[in-house]
Amino acid sequence: MGGYKRVLILTEDKYGESFFKKLCQKLKEHGLISKQLHCDVKKLPGKCNSKTERILLAREGLDDQIVIIADAHGTNKKEVIASLEGHIPKSFEKITHLIIFDYCIEEWICKGLGIKCGTDPVTELDRHLRSTSGEKYEKYMLPSFLNRIDINLLINNDKNFKCFIRLLRHSVQKNHCRKERV
Repeated sequence: MGGYKRVLILTEDKYGESFFKKLCQKLKEHGLISKQLHCDVKKLPGKCNSKTERILLAREGLDDQIVIIADAHGTNKKEVIASLEGHIPKSFEKITHLIIFDYCIEEWICKGLGIKCGTDPVTELDRHLRSTSGEKYEKYMLPSFLNRIDINLLINNDKNFKCFIRLLRHSVQKNHCRKERV
């Protein structure tokens, strides 16, 4: 499979770092992305934080591509995009891509488990866990769901996830995913 040799993924979730590292590994195991792709995952300091710019500038020349993952929490996604774009250095604009969840990363978990997530994916996931296994959903559990979700179900039910895979394969132009989901 073609693609970048290196990608930096910035995620705002505390447990997102572990989640995305494990997700990249799972995608490699399923043959959905190149085994040679190095996925470096770091915490995004915030949607509107000058530290984001410093993180990117410190990596000049290290990354072939950057994917920033952020939650909109039901707010206007255009505002989230504008906040993030304000901290992307000009020299990084062509290699930086944004994936903005309508609400949060739990959307992917719900869709990968076949759960309708509605406007509150965390509540729906918690409800599902309580009814099926008696568990209460806690954010630290996020990475463990990679063992439970059906990747094909997620691919078929979520445009952001399809976009994420395409970005890792490098088969889209810079703004394609933004236009698709905004």
